[in-house]
Amino acid sequence: VRKIISDVLFPCFCVKCNQEGGWWCQDCLQKNKPNYFKFKVTTEPKEVVALFNYKENNPVGKLIKKYKYNYASSIEKVWQEILSQSFVNTNLKNYFKGRVIIPVPLYKKRLRFRGFNQAAVLAKFCAKLSGSDFNDSLVRSKNTKAQARLSEAERRKNLIDAFKWSSNSAVPKKVIIVDDVYTTGATMQECVKVLRESGAKKVGGFVLARG
Repeated sequence: VRKIISDVLFPCFCVKCNQEGGWWCQDCLQKNKPNYFKFKVTTEPKEVVALFNYKENNPVGKLIKKYKYNYASSIEKVWQEILSQSFVNTNLKNYFKGRVIIPVPLYKKRLRFRGFNQAAVLAKFCAKLSGSDFNDSLVRSKNTKAQARLSEAERRKNLIDAFKWSSNSAVPKKVIIVDDVYTTGATMQECVKVLRESGAKKVGGFVLARG
């Protein structure tokens, strides 16, 4: 209900040129095509793929904030289009091949309030486009503070023992963790740590944007 009301009260305007009719018009999207790039990280997942660099005032940054905090559900169409193009125009499908796709989870109370988990939405799109399995057995077992205003050290402390594998079935051996943004990496690193301790052997990451 929250998402429906938001979409009715707040019509879509392109976050780049302010043209009415869509959150990111085709002309602007074509000028800001996603770039498939990998970056190395020093701890748990050795490799993460991102499609954009994240800045609060660039189109992707604005859309992510509107989607997560203004409950603009129609932005999902933009994510689907971006991912569809990326799977066609880049090597992204091969990156997901043979891996089980797992989203970074939200705590159940926050999920009920927001009505959706943005990472799960992206993960399901990726699973459908790549033909991979989707699995949401990784859960957030602790209601942690919001990460956005915390320092890197505070983020890591905040996430200690925050995740667990909830299924009786074995953790998949090859996994891709999906989230919307990778900033300090604290959240994804903690998720990967839990998966590795539970039996995963090869774990990578995928995000829309790298901060």
